[in-house]
Amino acid sequence: RRVHGKRNHPTKANIEAGIAWLTKGLQPGDLAVFHYSGHGSQVPDTTGKENDGKTEVLVPLDFDHGNWEKTFISDQFINQNLVRAIPKGVKTVAIFDCCHSGTVSNVNVMRSLDLEDDLDIKPRFLQPPEWMIQLFEQMVEEFLFGHQQGQQQGQQGQHQQQPQLPPKPNQQQQITDGAASAGGADPDVEYWSFSGCRDDQTSADASLDGMRQGAFTWGYLKSMQEHNYDVTFSTLHNSIKSKLAGKFQQVPILATTRESRLNAKVMR
Repeated sequence: RRVHGKRNHPTKANIEAGIAWLTKGLQPGDLAVFHYSGHGSQVPDTTGKENDGKTEVLVPLDFDHGNWEKTFISDQFINQNLVRAIPKGVKTVAIFDCCHSGTVSNVNVMRSLDLEDDLDIKPRFLQPPEWMIQLFEQMVEEFLFGHQQGQQQGQQGQHQQQPQLPPKPNQQQQITDGAASAGGADPDVEYWSFSGCRDDQTSADASLDGMRQGAFTWGYLKSMQEHNYDVTFSTLHNSIKSKLAGKFQQVPILATTRESRLNAKVMR
């Protein structure tokens, strides 16, 4: 249902209220769908739960450059108030067509494959304020300094575990661990999410089929129509990737709570 007016603008309060509305009163057998298409970004993780030290965030319409930490919607909020709020027996599909959205649901199983015009492509990344960039740089400097100290001590014969960055997942395989670092989910919850790109990428906004739209959303709708809405999550994911290949650098992500759910039907 398309709605108009300021009360329905995608502000932080309205998005959070929409998630609360969506999850309230769900009964076994229901199908819930959440679709966010807009700006995304990353900020320093202050919880200690993110393996890469970064929190993925949605950037609402009313974000405040001078007050980012109170005007974005974090992946921890999504995990706690959407993923974990879904009752068992309810099927939920979430779509995040925004930058840095790969692990925005923080669930247990992820699937992606690397991809390789003149489409007037623009990323949907929103640059964090300068103080956040400086904090990132400080975190990197502290890591490098600690790593250098560890190497020097190791050369002196002292045994000390050196700090390591989290391993980069093999994008050709199923990923079953790193995504859940900041939350996770009950494997019995029927939740799937599509993300426009990996955490380290941006999602494109481009002119496609004569209109301005998110590249991932375009690929998603095209693929659903071509399969007459009768398709598994895995097949749909492959179809979206094939449509973006050669046009965009972003790698769409499919995530869920249990590996066997990758082959479930989207609309059943």
